Amino acid sequence: MRTYLVAIGLVLLFVGLFLISHARTAASVPKQERPIIRVGEKDATEIADINFANGEKFYVSYTGGGRYTNPEDIIVIVFDPFGNETALSYERAGPIGRGIIANYTGTYNVTMGGQGLIDPYSPFFMSVRKIIDSVSVEYPNSNVFPVGLSVFAVGVAFSAVGVVLPRKKLSRNKTRKK
Repeated sequence: MRTYLVAIGLVLLFVGLFLISHARTAASVPKQERPIIRVGEKDATEIADINFANGEKFYVSYTGGGRYTNPEDIIVIVFDPFGNETALSYERAGPIGRGIIANYTGTYNVTMGGQGLIDPYSPFFMSVRKIIDSVSVEYPNSNVFPVGLSVFAVGVAFSAVGVVLPRKKLSRNKTRKK
């Protein structure tokens, strides 16, 4: 048995096991999807009859309409199924902000208004998007798995060769001088 080969093989074996286990380490990655639920009519500042369940998130955005003068001047008004009115700034209810959370299950109406809303000479479209938060599990170090498997196999091979090969036989017989 050649102990140095067995030692090298065991070290490679453990390094390979470490790399394999590192490759299988999971990481949670938050994802957010924002599908369009409803698009309003051309130049309409209201979208009606949008169904949401309790706890769902959504936000309001617009396209076209030229430039608005000041985002703080735009107000988004949300009417819940019971007729309660909530007024929010566009910065809070728009694509940059946190969005709006539906407190009740039912039909919602959304209106945009304010001073600096649209340029009257270009088309304006208002849309409502739903925010879907999800978490996916990914393995960011999965490319290390084949390397770890290869190092593990080489470690097994070194250990096997070290065990199978006999030691060098030392002759204990001294040659006598005549």
